[in-house]
Parts: sequence; C-alpha cells; structure tokens
Amino acid sequence: MNLKIKSVENTTTFLKKVSFALIFFGERKIRRGFSIKK
Repeated sequence: MNLKIKSVENTTTFLKKVSFALIFFGERKIRRGFSIKK
C-alpha cells in the first residue's frame, strides 16, 4: 500500500513536470510565431 501511494505521488509530480514543460515550450513557440508575424 505504501509503495502504491509513493508511485502515485511520483506519477503526479512527473505529470506536473511534463505539463509545465509543455506550457513553457508552447509559450516560447507562440512568442516566436508572434515575432515572425511582426
């Protein structure tokens, strides 16, 4: 049971990191697109 909880915590933190990275790179791509449009 304890291991299961720990694995769930690891997956949630991993998902948070992935979502943060996606948002970060997405923002950079959007900014690059705006700079190209200008």
